[in-house]
Amino acid sequence: MNATNFIAAVWGLLLARPQLFTQHMQGYAALMRNEAELAAAYMRYRLCLWVALVVCAVMFLGFLGIALMMWGTTPSTELIHAWIFVLVPALPFTGFVLTWIALRQQPPHPWWDELQGQIAADMALLDTHVN
Repeated sequence: MNATNFIAAVWGLLLARPQLFTQHMQGYAALMRNEAELAAAYMRYRLCLWVALVVCAVMFLGFLGIALMMWGTTPSTELIHAWIFVLVPALPFTGFVLTWIALRQQPPHPWWDELQGQIAADMALLDTHVN
């Protein structure tokens, strides 16, 4: 379909049945709003994961440094609970690994897929009526 036929078909539809055209555009607006809300929610989720990743990394490095300093300055005869020097930094490291795994996963569905499908269906329908 060339641009002239497309514009003529849309213009003819707009003049013949303006209410149909406005309803269709309202449907497009609602579809775009829904898709944009899903994309924004997924971006907020990713931002929260990045913040959690950075916080866990900083906490891990901080706790690891403290544990190493305490282990290095504590006499070996008083190291009754030495496992705590490993456990405390391991907790934020576990959070770091879990958020890293969550960040590496793909989105649950492709963005704007439904909108692109609707546009393709409308173009195919318009193409059958113009040609």
